[in-house]
Amino acid sequence: MRGRPSFGLPARAAFVAAFLASVAPSHAGQDGVRDDAEDAARPLETKNIFGFTSGTDIGPAQDRELEFETNLAFGKRTGAYAFGSQAATLEVNPTDWVEIDTGLVGSFHRISGVEGLDDSRGATLGGVETKFSFVLVHRSPQTPFGVTLSIEPEWSRVDESGRAGWSFGAETRFIVDAELIPEKLYAAANLIYAPEFSSAPEQGRVERTSSLGFAAALAWAFDEPFRFGAKQVVLGAEVGYLRAYDQLTPADFLGRALYVGPTAYIHFNDKLFLAAAFSTQVAGAATGVGRTLDLVNFSRSRAKMTIGVEF
Repeated sequence: MRGRPSFGLPARAAFVAAFLASVAPSHAGQDGVRDDAEDAARPLETKNIFGFTSGTDIGPAQDRELEFETNLAFGKRTGAYAFGSQAATLEVNPTDWVEIDTGLVGSFHRISGVEGLDDSRGATLGGVETKFSFVLVHRSPQTPFGVTLSIEPEWSRVDESGRAGWSFGAETRFIVDAELIPEKLYAAANLIYAPEFSSAPEQGRVERTSSLGFAAALAWAFDEPFRFGAKQVVLGAEVGYLRAYDQLTPADFLGRALYVGPTAYIHFNDKLFLAAAFSTQVAGAATGVGRTLDLVNFSRSRAKMTIGVEF
């Protein structure tokens, strides 16, 4: 249920991505840089093309990449609500079966007039995160689907209610994806379990909560006519379903939310990509609240943008 967003950053980041794309090399001579033929031959990696839904690809062995990920959760039933974070992450692949990510997260929030939440605003170093991705099955012409397990431990100093205090979570995803039409139509599905421990100073105890969910997405890869200097543009749509619990196990049900929205991915070259997604809650309910949508445990909408630079 935690996001990592930012106000104003998407427009600036998109400009930066476009600038980098314009100056990044797209071919090579004999200096060891990948030429156009090699660039075209390298398959599209699915990890980031589905928005909030993850793909199974992690890249080749010894791959290194910097990712700048912006997340935003916004909108409650009353007042003004926005919680954002900006993560800077280094990704390293010891082998083509394992990826290890390590990063810092800055967070900010603005909450005013929201029922059940104190008014507050602020920005701070939000915490640190790591992620371990293990490929169980590589997708290939002989194996039409891929399977990956990811575990993402994260320590944070501020929760989505704007309350200061530590929390520790470990979102776990079982990921499956496939090429339904080779090099054109991709599909992915995720099973999600996210336990969390957090401080509750006012109660003098540690809270234990969790969420269970499912996400699925389709994405279509265009070559022409959407090039605009990019290798590929991938457009798609996804659906996400989340259930919140007041325990680490599926007990003490708090609420549920169904999100739907579009996704976009611009594959400039093998050194640079830009991914973006937006989804809004179209159905849901909170326990004990006789209203449509769960705006107690979840936000009305969420957005995400990622810029990746390989080096």
